[in-house]
Amino acid sequence: ISGFTIIGGSPDAVIQVISLADNVKILDNIVKNGGYGIDLLLTTSKTTITGNTIENNEYMGIRLQTSTYNIITYNHIEDNGGQGIDLSIGSNHNYIGNNTITNNGGEGILISGIASTENKVEGNVINDNYIGVRFSSAGSNSILSNNIQGSSMEGVLIQTSSENEIEMNNFIDNKRQATFKVSSRNTWDANYWDNWIGLKFSAPLFQKFPKAIVGGLRITFDKNPQLVPYNITAGV
Repeated sequence: ISGFTIIGGSPDAVIQVISLADNVKILDNIVKNGGYGIDLLLTTSKTTITGNTIENNEYMGIRLQTSTYNIITYNHIEDNGGQGIDLSIGSNHNYIGNNTITNNGGEGILISGIASTENKVEGNVINDNYIGVRFSSAGSNSILSNNIQGSSMEGVLIQTSSENEIEMNNFIDNKRQATFKVSSRNTWDANYWDNWIGLKFSAPLFQKFPKAIVGGLRITFDKNPQLVPYNITAGV
């Protein structure tokens, strides 16, 4: 499906990939005003969603349910009522890269479900959402080199999730940059934090301080906070 403007009606999906389908390509469309913009049903795989504008849907921009090995790149996903992108019920080995995900009423990206593993979120601009990225009962995923900015609540929220990597991202002007709840063995490294103490005080002593990420009564650290933000533009 390529080159269309497709206008839906809530509560239906504008584009739906049915169960057991694979190798579907959804390219360079405008997808708007439905319940869900693009909906991948149970046991779909290897769908490519690239270059689309997905906007003003009542619930989610893109929803994946038990869907694997999909590629979601170079999309503009904005002004959806819930999540920009939602991966759930054991969606694994998906790649979400170089998208612009802005002004969504829920999370920019939500990954949930105990079998939702080995997903990579890389090179996205995730700005002005309620929460930037949230993991819920999801492990062994990666958040790499994203710009996460202007979230109404957390830039990244990790709940009951372990062994995820959060590395080389920008955290700028989020109400709470990042936190975790009932989670362990997550790796935070080489992120830029605009509220890191080393940016406020230039003395060499403060340049050695790690960035603390507080989760309830526990604290973990980014031991290598960056002095300047990364140049992340998402390529859209």
